[in-house]
Amino acid sequence: MPLPAGVVRVYKTDSGGALQFLGEDSIKHTPIGEEVRVATGSAFDITATRNQTQYQRISNNVERVSYEILINNSKAEPENVTVVEHLYGDWEILESSDEYVKTNAFTIEFRVAVPANGTKIITYTVENRF
Repeated sequence: MPLPAGVVRVYKTDSGGALQFLGEDSIKHTPIGEEVRVATGSAFDITATRNQTQYQRISNNVERVSYEILINNSKAEPENVTVVEHLYGDWEILESSDEYVKTNAFTIEFRVAVPANGTKIITYTVENRF
């Protein structure tokens, strides 16, 4: 169904059955079949840091880079988190601690569960050709 431009509000039912406001975002006119992304704001109880752990120049047009993404959940319940990574060039994932989904030619997503009051670490190595 096409969606008109406007404000989208997102709510979640809490443990008591009441609706809790999570956030809102504006969207543009969206035709049938198009994806809509709604940014509801930043979560203060889920944080992430991304570090480059290794870099290797293989040749003039090839590099191999490793990353570590550390996700912390300060909430009392587990959370599902989607980590979006933008890649460039002709890339290939050589190693990955978790499964990922290739959403387009330059983007992958890790969809992971982060335990309550816990941490999840994602590591991956990508080879870029440019």
